[in-house]
Amino acid sequence: MIRKNSGYIGWSKSKRAAEAEAEGKLPLSRAISAVASSAGVTRRQARAALLAVGPCEWHHTSGWARKTDYYSIATAVRYLRLAPVAAALDALGDWRGRVSQVLLAVQTLGLHERLAAATAIFSEIAAASGYHVNEVEDAYYYLG
Repeated sequence: MIRKNSGYIGWSKSKRAAEAEAEGKLPLSRAISAVASSAGVTRRQARAALLAVGPCEWHHTSGWARKTDYYSIATAVRYLRLAPVAAALDALGDWRGRVSQVLLAVQTLGLHERLAAATAIFSEIAAASGYHVNEVEDAYYYLG
């Protein structure tokens, strides 16, 4: 016998939607408050960050199996932390282009040589900007 509504918790959301919420992913209306609280920003800034990073998945909600986008709280908070770093680095010039050139130029080298070249260029940019090398690297890979 197949149970009616076996993929739902009550009539409001799917079981996978509940799992996503347990992992820190929420619908936009609820994610805004969570990001604002976690990042210490306004609701407007939190909403802008969530829309900038976009939804990470969608789930069925409501008794009519409506498709609802879910957003990652951690991703939006990370975006809010890295966006000022990237903006400050942009003031230094084409830092992203410099990193890309170095990484493209060393593609034929071995892994250790490529890592050394990447570390060197990130360290150079970090020294010029005053940011930690990890922040520069995160801004490059995460914000592109």
